[in-house]
Amino acid sequence: MRLRVSSPQISAPGTPNGKLNLSPSGLLAWCVKVTAADGNVDPAERQLLLSLADKCGVEPDRVEQMIEMALAGRLDVPDPPDKLTAHLWLTAMAAAAMADGQVRPPEGQLLNLAAQRFGFSPEDVALLLRQQYAQHFAQAKEELRTARTQ
Repeated sequence: MRLRVSSPQISAPGTPNGKLNLSPSGLLAWCVKVTAADGNVDPAERQLLLSLADKCGVEPDRVEQMIEMALAGRLDVPDPPDKLTAHLWLTAMAAAAMADGQVRPPEGQLLNLAAQRFGFSPEDVALLLRQQYAQHFAQAKEELRTARTQ
């Protein structure tokens, strides 16, 4: 059995046609696939996926099913419909890969393969990862500051 993920559009006021070709379930499926690429989904990665799923309106049980299917290599993922959407998905994938503070080789390989497929270079992926690392580091610093003041 394979799990297929549909690709509905979401509204985006201010864009030319009022729609952004960003599929919440497709974005989530890509994040699940990149997160599971190393054969493991640790608690921090799982929490990120569940948080993203909540934002995408996907039930936690569905996320667990996606994770199981991805770990088994049976998660069919839709392609982003355009380069802008692909960039947004790659950014979200980079965030998922960086959730545990490091990008493991299988995660990096999947990011690079996805990027190449949509016309992005390894340098583009490296930039996305550096941006995610900087955000991850800044958030950790802020959490330490907050913990010290309590």
